[in-house]
Amino acid sequence: MTSPAVPEPSAELLRLATGVRRAATDLGQTSDEQRQQALEAMAAALHHHGDRIVAANAADLAQAEADGLAHIGGLVGCLSNSTRGVRRHMATRRRHDDIEPYMVEATYRLASGNVENKELGMILPHEILHLIWSKAPNLFMQRFIGPHGEIGLREFWEHCAGEPWLQNHEYKQLVEAKGEKCIPIKLHGDDAPVSKRGCGYVFLNFAPLLVPFQETAHSRCLIAAFSTEMVENDELWQVLAWSLRSAALGVFPCLDHRGDPFPQDSARAKAAGRPIANDYRIILAQMASDWKYLKEVFHMDDRNYNRNEFCFICPGTKSGGVMCAYNYKADAPCLMDATTHEDFVRDRPGLAIVSLPGMHLSFIRLDAVHILFLGIYQWEIAAAFVELLNENVWQEEGDVRGGPWVERASLQLRRAYAAFKAWCKVRHIKHSETAFTLRKLSMSSPGQRPFYKCKAANGMKVMEWLSSVTPK
Repeated sequence: MTSPAVPEPSAELLRLATGVRRAATDLGQTSDEQRQQALEAMAAALHHHGDRIVAANAADLAQAEADGLAHIGGLVGCLSNSTRGVRRHMATRRRHDDIEPYMVEATYRLASGNVENKELGMILPHEILHLIWSKAPNLFMQRFIGPHGEIGLREFWEHCAGEPWLQNHEYKQLVEAKGEKCIPIKLHGDDAPVSKRGCGYVFLNFAPLLVPFQETAHSRCLIAAFSTEMVENDELWQVLAWSLRSAALGVFPCLDHRGDPFPQDSARAKAAGRPIANDYRIILAQMASDWKYLKEVFHMDDRNYNRNEFCFICPGTKSGGVMCAYNYKADAPCLMDATTHEDFVRDRPGLAIVSLPGMHLSFIRLDAVHILFLGIYQWEIAAAFVELLNENVWQEEGDVRGGPWVERASLQLRRAYAAFKAWCKVRHIKHSETAFTLRKLSMSSPGQRPFYKCKAANGMKVMEWLSSVTPK
């Protein structure tokens, strides 16, 4: 039942894997004297080839110096050195000739507990729009306009005509008059760890809404990347609001976000008043992220995923009772007392993010990737694995029929992982997925309910691979 589209491990690879396994077993059964002799042999080999090893390391270091990577994380496991190294490397990267970062001030809380103001570079959405439209028109049509062209843009706005967020949108009249030129976009934010000690970076980007789901990850445009040490970034949201309004009007701004003129003879001063992308504009129509990020940027301290009243739209509860959130009826009591947009804004006085053009409670969404690949699909992937294991899809001739289920399933999973890696290699798909194991399936016996543990990005690739393995 193995699909011909999935490359099988070569005989040479299987031979090497078997040899490594036997060597590991033999090593575990050696005496102290044998281990001492092996260490002495290794030391002799290192001494004999020392000049070649040093020369190779010097070449690697020279290449790392040239790439600006040599000093990132000067001490292994040292969080502060790694963080400073990443920042220094990002700061010295070559900037695109047509886009200059727009600098804003942000407040950071350092590991010492002190607070420090630092500059943060942003890439302005209206300048990204102009760059892609002017330099890569085919890419612009593919990634921004979408597969259905201007007709698709017009139909999107007509379909959304009754939505609460559009009824109150700052640019409602614009999309009614020029819907075929207005590209709906969503903002997306998420953090990613760069250290086991908890330090990470937050990535804020935007993406056109009408791009097919499979291409979403390739259509995101980075706005800013900043350390999770940041505790205040009001100016970031003020600049973003200013840039999005410029992109909606379709004309380069004449003044900066504070209302001051740009420096004379600067690129932004020269572009002032010119069309950004002919008559195309981008209009904010959605804010999507995981719950953790939404909680932080919208200050949802009273209702979030850690509380019994966890929904930011209604007073639904995780526990049972009248307000149980798992009552999916249209007249469920929790829906009768839903939070209004006006209440949501009133409860967050001075919060800069709510000043984004068109920002509305009803278009705040939980990211589909987190819902699907860190929720629904984790159950589906696990169920598919169990069914394929029961069908012995990765069993080979010569395997012992019968025996402990754990051993048989583990052997098949090892082969499945080798097939997955080969499939990714042929298609040039990058991933960080670790070996398939029963532990990853949350199983230790055949009667348990499986659940696949993975990162969302890896889950997407495993799901696609499984679809090629599963019989049609």
